[in-house]
Amino acid sequence: WEDESDMYKPGGMGTLLPLWRFSDARAKRKMVTAVDTNPRYPDLVAVSYGSYDFMRQGTGVVAVYSLKNPAFPEFVYTMDSGAMCLAFSPAQPSLLAVGCYDGTVRVYDVRKGEDRPLYASDIRSGKHTDPVWGVRWQSDPMAKDATFVSISTDGRVASWVLSKNELQMETLVSLKLVQSAAGGGDGAAGSGPAGAGATGA
Repeated sequence: WEDESDMYKPGGMGTLLPLWRFSDARAKRKMVTAVDTNPRYPDLVAVSYGSYDFMRQGTGVVAVYSLKNPAFPEFVYTMDSGAMCLAFSPAQPSLLAVGCYDGTVRVYDVRKGEDRPLYASDIRSGKHTDPVWGVRWQSDPMAKDATFVSISTDGRVASWVLSKNELQMETLVSLKLVQSAAGGGDGAAGSGPAGAGATGA
């Protein structure tokens, strides 16, 4: 937006005005943790809500907004734990993977418009022991089932397969912090030439 007063501002900075404001009451007092645009329908934007504060954890929300209707979200998904990351599938754009603070992952089908996930991990099927900070879909045309990977501060990179009946987890890489006192001193991470490092198991 061009403002005549810009010429009097230091650096000649312009003025930025919001075109739309997207909000939902269920996401009130929650932090926006991730945003992703649908690869097939660019007017659809998914937003995850949670909390980065370890001491103030609560429920999570994922809202899917459309630029065609900024007044209300098209879909809203609620969960017991904060939603920390999300990603639409490039191959199947209706599938939305979500990583949660409690270490679980979920997959929603936005075509259904139901609050219930299509797939959800648990202790039985496998889960991370720390928050999930990233999810990415794998694009393998030879793969029989859709898969995505997740990464967590528990040091694991996990692969998730969407089989017919359940979500199957496989740990691809397990990173561990290894400290060595070879560099002298108290052996703290990063001290000396042989400080801390990550190893794959």
